[in-house]
Amino acid sequence: MTGNPYAWGIWLIGATLPPILTRNPLYLILDLLAVLLLWQEEGEEAARWRGLLKLAFWLVFLSVPFNALTVHIGRIVLFRLPAGWPVVGGPVTLEAVLYGLSTGLALLALFQAFAVFNLRVNTSAVLRLVPPFLFEAGLVAAIGLSFMPQLLRSISQVRESQRLRGHRFRRIGDFLPLVMPVLAISMERSLELSESLASRGIGRHRGMPTAASRIANASLTAVGLFGLTAGVALGACCPARKLAAWGIGIASMLLLTTVFYLQGRSVSRSRYVSYRWDAGALLVALAGLIPAAAVMAERLFRPSALVYYPYPPYSPWPPFDPALGIALAFLAAPAALGGGIEDGHAGE
Repeated sequence: MTGNPYAWGIWLIGATLPPILTRNPLYLILDLLAVLLLWQEEGEEAARWRGLLKLAFWLVFLSVPFNALTVHIGRIVLFRLPAGWPVVGGPVTLEAVLYGLSTGLALLALFQAFAVFNLRVNTSAVLRLVPPFLFEAGLVAAIGLSFMPQLLRSISQVRESQRLRGHRFRRIGDFLPLVMPVLAISMERSLELSESLASRGIGRHRGMPTAASRIANASLTAVGLFGLTAGVALGACCPARKLAAWGIGIASMLLLTTVFYLQGRSVSRSRYVSYRWDAGALLVALAGLIPAAAVMAERLFRPSALVYYPYPPYSPWPPFDPALGIALAFLAAPAALGGGIEDGHAGE
């Protein structure tokens, strides 16, 4: 099942910005519920990801007692443990429970957003989004993204085969017939992948760069990165010279963009699939753009609205902006199209 990777990339930004920029549990729960609706049309592949989501769900419950038993700060005391107990001894407060819950919800929201993205977009489609000058790094990232789905598929196949042979998994020792075949399949798949990449000429350059061009590219890249760092540092340390800092930063970004563009021209890439922006792809992109814009607007103009810190002297009850909540609900908009959201590609 493959959707438009550009549209789903925008949706992924909108789904991951809330758990990155805020710990407000109300917004995180809205994010989770909206993304959860996108699982309704999935099948066997989603069932494998649900196993990992259950593990992440249990991590949420582990983060709550861990934070509650190790951070003894807050006004609302739920109960007390003996003070002589190391680390966990002392008052267990509602504020610590709420902060542990918000941290776990943020991790679960990030995991769920990336799981849905992996279900909707093929790994090869993600690789096409990488700029040519980052092709090698993008290839490594794409292989890494495909690792977990392939591992889940292998575990499911081996486990089913062992059950058909009468094997039952009751204790830790019973999992050895599962681990060894999965390792063998993974090694075989890695060898096949390396042979496939070599035979297709992945990463082939149009012309081998000379030593002088490599040195020039490395030097210009170092100058651009140094200038960008200097611009950020100047703007942070000397607000009166903000204009000069912006000038240095923009000039450095232009230099880096030029260098990366010239490096990308030496990489030969072929495209056999074109992605069209039909109604489904536009809806998916809009479903990510609206919450991303709303969260960034709050971050820029009202940064305190996203801050949630339940410990004194602040209130443990999270604030809620209805407008931002409505914007986060748009993450679930692609679920209204059902199977139609997959019509985002066409062969050339």
